[in-house]
Amino acid sequence: MPDTEYVLRIKDLRVEYRVREGFVKSVDDIDLDIEKGKFTAIIGESGCGKSTLNNVIMDILSPNAVIGKNSRVFFNGEDLLKLDRERLRQFRWRKAAMVFQAAQNALNPLLKVSEQFLDVIEDHETGEKKRESLQRINKLLELVKLDSRRVLSSYPHELSGGMRQRTIIALALVLDPEFLILDEPTTALDIITQSYIFDILTDIHNRLGLTMALVTHDISAAARLADNVVVMYAGKIMETGDIHSIFNSSRHPYSRGLLNAMPSIEGETVKKKPIPGSPPDLLNKPPGCVFHPRCGLAGEICAKEEPGLEDTGGGHKTACHKWREALP
Repeated sequence: MPDTEYVLRIKDLRVEYRVREGFVKSVDDIDLDIEKGKFTAIIGESGCGKSTLNNVIMDILSPNAVIGKNSRVFFNGEDLLKLDRERLRQFRWRKAAMVFQAAQNALNPLLKVSEQFLDVIEDHETGEKKRESLQRINKLLELVKLDSRRVLSSYPHELSGGMRQRTIIALALVLDPEFLILDEPTTALDIITQSYIFDILTDIHNRLGLTMALVTHDISAAARLADNVVVMYAGKIMETGDIHSIFNSSRHPYSRGLLNAMPSIEGETVKKKPIPGSPPDLLNKPPGCVFHPRCGLAGEICAKEEPGLEDTGGGHKTACHKWREALP
């Protein structure tokens, strides 16, 4: 039975990459629920497993990836890991779509933008649905604040970086998906263009009521866009909660470290401090809590026992033995 509250439910997900030295544990036995109609941000340092999580959902993992046998990824009650090739093809773009980072690499440089929209529609739709999708193109380009006549007649290199990124957002929406994943959607764009795209994404979310997931290391983007936040570190989920509880009363020392390191136009810069140490080697993770070698609150239990996600009230969950000591 499809869940009425969540569009995506991930259970016991483990993803390892087979390399010469052994297995890199990129996503390590995580559980995650994405609420329908909400904008969820998944944040963390580079290499924490955010993009691997996306790639599992869309089934675009690299050939050396190995998914754990007990892993389950449910989309509206259907396990995506059990879809055959045809069902998977229909799932992509119709049910879930993805906006990739680096817009200059996501569009085919040899085709006009109009041809790329048509390719998606012709591959997935027929008859009445195809006509409806064709009618949506101009409206979607208007939604992302683009001149459809100019954009559709252009090759990707004739558009600016911001225009290409907005084109990709419109392209992802052309088949009216239920779920949109945004993987670092403003990478390599200037700060003014980033802000403009954030405004567009907020408008899309509000107008369409679309379930959206933003994957980013940019905490300010999460603060601006998200309803809910998931904090990842070394393949683990450290903390989840709504945007206000994460930013105003985070329970996990890692989350607080990220916030304390974030630059701000307010206050003294010298008060901003990086998290000491470096992320662990994913080939040989430390025992117990994976964050304990960098944590100022770590005790004996942290080095021995791995904490599970504990409900700390109000739907806020934290994987920390010492979370009460981390409260502001």
